[in-house]
Amino acid sequence: MSRTIVLTGDRPTGRMHLGHYVGSLKNRFEMQDEFQCFFMIADYQALTTHRDRTEDLERHVREMVLDYLAAGFDPQKSVCFLQSQVPQLAELTMIFSNLVTLPRLLRNPTVKEEMGKMGLGNRVPYGFVGYPVSQAADILLFRPRYVPVGPDQRPHIELAQEVAARFNRIYGEVFPIPDGVYGTRLKGTDGQSKIMTPFRIRRKGFEEQPGLVRDILNLGGSRARIEGQRTLEHVKEVMGMGYKALME
Repeated sequence: MSRTIVLTGDRPTGRMHLGHYVGSLKNRFEMQDEFQCFFMIADYQALTTHRDRTEDLERHVREMVLDYLAAGFDPQKSVCFLQSQVPQLAELTMIFSNLVTLPRLLRNPTVKEEMGKMGLGNRVPYGFVGYPVSQAADILLFRPRYVPVGPDQRPHIELAQEVAARFNRIYGEVFPIPDGVYGTRLKGTDGQSKIMTPFRIRRKGFEEQPGLVRDILNLGGSRARIEGQRTLEHVKEVMGMGYKALME
């Protein structure tokens, strides 16, 4: 019998801190023994707020993998991969973009809040408004049962649930409706707390292992593509877009 799947991830926009650890990392890495876990580094989603700082992405990706390892990620049990390594995510995003209206996206409180903070106004990019659709694809491609995230991500989980239900209603049952597992949001934590001392010691040990991050991402990307292709083939089949008779 296949194991229940857990999916979550983060945008690589800088070093993680105590707030991340308590809010999400601790929850997710405690799930590795019981569930099949996929941990995504959402490098394409980082472009929504850091499109003019792409020269930092590679360093941030490496730091995030090291932070994951220090916080308890076990590459022998779970999968860590880059969003940009899995082309099926972009395909599913395109399909889902036809299931969500623009007014629904603009009602998303997280999107509205971030638009205000950034002062985007009428200059808001399509990718910024539409990234919750991309996030729904990121989640649902792996057909998870649980999605451990911080409490600020609740609106995105709700949209993913809506998209899954709408797709299933129109085309047939493909996606389980995922449940969010919400941590505690902490403010004003910069990683200097004594609670982070063991974390920093473990991280230093992983930093000294050359090729470790590369190997984790290469293996994780391969496993994520296999899982994603399986889902995408099922999606196209129920939509009548498999074209088997035409292509054989």
